[in-house]
Amino acid sequence: MADTTLLLVDLQDSFAIITKHQKVKIDYGLYSMMISSVNFDDIIATFNDERFTDIIGKIAELRSSIQYININCPAPDMQDKCIELIKELSSLLYIPLRSLLNTGHLKSKQLSTITDLFVNEFTNHLLSDYFCFEDRSSYVPSALHNIDFKAHIKSLMLRSTKNLFPSLQQEMNNLKLTATMTMINGTPYTVYHITNTLEFLLVDLQKYLTGKKTAKECLYCQRLFFPVHRSTVDYCSLPYKETGKSCYYLKRHTPKDDLEALYFYAKRQQAKKRDYPTNVEKYGLFFLNKIYQEWEKDCTIQYAKARRTNNIEAFKNWIEDTKFLKKRLEELYNLQKKEG
Repeated sequence: MADTTLLLVDLQDSFAIITKHQKVKIDYGLYSMMISSVNFDDIIATFNDERFTDIIGKIAELRSSIQYININCPAPDMQDKCIELIKELSSLLYIPLRSLLNTGHLKSKQLSTITDLFVNEFTNHLLSDYFCFEDRSSYVPSALHNIDFKAHIKSLMLRSTKNLFPSLQQEMNNLKLTATMTMINGTPYTVYHITNTLEFLLVDLQKYLTGKKTAKECLYCQRLFFPVHRSTVDYCSLPYKETGKSCYYLKRHTPKDDLEALYFYAKRQQAKKRDYPTNVEKYGLFFLNKIYQEWEKDCTIQYAKARRTNNIEAFKNWIEDTKFLKKRLEELYNLQKKEG
């Protein structure tokens, strides 16, 4: 099995991540921010890709055959083939997974180390006794099991809620970590032995919440960030992987008019309604993401129409009519239940 263990040396405001291959430093909260910004739909789509599911299916068949032949006398050829397929799968998965985890929060070495942790955990799941081809949760890295974590983490990091959500509280209650102590230049430090992606998330979140920093949500891209110079700044300096430019740069250099400002404002407000803890608890993030994506598509169409016709008032009326208010959310939810 691949060694997934990370040593997290607690430096009081950050961690030193130590693996067999490298040592990198990462501030409290950055890993949690990354998880809150990852597109879970794209992650699941990657694991559902035919290239990967074909190999995972072959691994499941081989493992089943090995157990069927004789659990006490395994077939070496089959085991070797199984290991070979897992290595092939890990190699294929690394680049697309690294790209999906690249939310702009981590530097290159940090991102490589975290991607290794995700890939190694995935590999170990495929070799575990509980691996089941039909059950995706048996092999997807644990930090990505629960899509609702995304909204929960964001609320906690914005300090807009004082309580852990039940699912996150349960994970905290079940957390069993090995911790040791090390001395660095005469100073004692706690070292956490992290074996999977969820353990890292829970420790990172706990350390962030007991600290003094407070994250902000970028008004342009909705990613969380730590203001560097002024706490009043509204746009992040996180780069987009496609262009390398930040939201702060884009807003300073992009021409702005009332219609464009209204367009981005409406998207921000709907995103806030989607991620509002009460709505997430009541409807679940899957439903809220679905209706937001449909609304966002329609919003872009209406924005283009308003731009063509120079009719900002019609756009304002459409936005008002489609707001995710309590009554509208209930109507959309009931409609979905009827449609099955």
